[in-house]
Amino acid sequence: MPTAVVSEEIFKHLWKVEESLYKKMLPEHITNAPVLNVFACSRVTDVGIQWLCADDNPETVKERPGQCKAIQKLNVCLTKVTEEGIKTALRNLPNLSAIFHETKIFPVLVELTETTLDQNQKRVPFLLSRLIVSGLFLSTCLRRNLGLTSSMCPSLHKIDMILEKGLTDIDLQCLTSLKMLREINFYRKTGEEREDIDITFDGGVAKLLEEIGSSLEKLGLSCFDIVNISTVIKLCPNLNFLAIHHTRDSGNRELLESEINRFKIEWKREEKQMLKNLAVLFCGYNIPSELLLWLLSFPSLVDVRLFFCDSLTDGLIEKTVKRRHFQNLRVLALLRCHLVTNKGIDALMVDGNLISEMFFSHCNQLTLKNVSDWHQLARKKNWELFFYMQESITHDEIVSVHRVRANLSRDITTTVSDPVKEWRQGDNGRSRWAVNCVFRI
Repeated sequence: MPTAVVSEEIFKHLWKVEESLYKKMLPEHITNAPVLNVFACSRVTDVGIQWLCADDNPETVKERPGQCKAIQKLNVCLTKVTEEGIKTALRNLPNLSAIFHETKIFPVLVELTETTLDQNQKRVPFLLSRLIVSGLFLSTCLRRNLGLTSSMCPSLHKIDMILEKGLTDIDLQCLTSLKMLREINFYRKTGEEREDIDITFDGGVAKLLEEIGSSLEKLGLSCFDIVNISTVIKLCPNLNFLAIHHTRDSGNRELLESEINRFKIEWKREEKQMLKNLAVLFCGYNIPSELLLWLLSFPSLVDVRLFFCDSLTDGLIEKTVKRRHFQNLRVLALLRCHLVTNKGIDALMVDGNLISEMFFSHCNQLTLKNVSDWHQLARKKNWELFFYMQESITHDEIVSVHRVRANLSRDITTTVSDPVKEWRQGDNGRSRWAVNCVFRI
């Protein structure tokens, strides 16, 4: 259904449809649906939300019974749904655990809680498990002791926190009251220019992790210029997901060198300190090669994604494989890792390797010919291996991207003039690839 025609009229129509069709269609497609995503449906308004969940509006209740109580996740980002629509959903969808909107969710929660307190009403907790909030607003509200954890959202285990200028290291301590937290992701406020933030890793994040780090399972720190990896490892021993990178090439050399020296000492210990449960690692930029090698040594890694990472070289990959650190790795994704060549990936193409998916995007020294060769080897060895390859012609050319999925055979040819027939297909094998090819307009 085209996004442009989705509106509250569609929701309304579902309830006015002929009764036999209503009974046949709604239980399967609407009333029992756990997820409703109307992202970017610009004609969806508060009226549409009312039609979904039957609030206490007499006219709404009169026209239809309101049976969409099974919805657990609701995405109304980039719609015309306002605070009133959010309130309607929160009040009338008893199983709602996640609701997504650009800005309005947390302010509405605070307003509802304050209203309950002011009117001495019984507190009915929300089941929300995830919030995307402005750091400044969250800090202000938690300092006012609104009982977010115990009464408003006792199930809250994930926060995506947008850091804005004006939020200080001390403000981060407000998160220590959220005892159920298992995941925190820090982001910068989006915009055309990269806005500076006052939060620091050592003064703010590290002190927060001292309080709640041991209970965290997922941590996203990709917005910080400097991250002390050794501190993360020490304070968050139970992480299974970590997104982290250094983003500046200059300054703070002393900190990086001190980290490297610490890890050199740690490397020699018989009982090395590491994240034994870490399954997913995202990192890149100017992370020192010694630290990258250390991170890649964690035994439980299943999914590794590296981006803009000049520390990743053929030699580092070969050293990692030689030390048998990739024994559980299933997914490897590289974005603009320009020092990796086919030689480094060749080191991974060996019997006993468990890797089932490889993604290469804009890595200058990896080519379609390389992927073709690896595919042929995988077919010969009967490995189940999926390749994804994306490469560009030049940065100065205007290009159009066309993605083609194919099961490759003996003959592989490209036809730039006809991207739809880009790959000649043959008999199926266990090895597959998807190519995001780039063509000149």
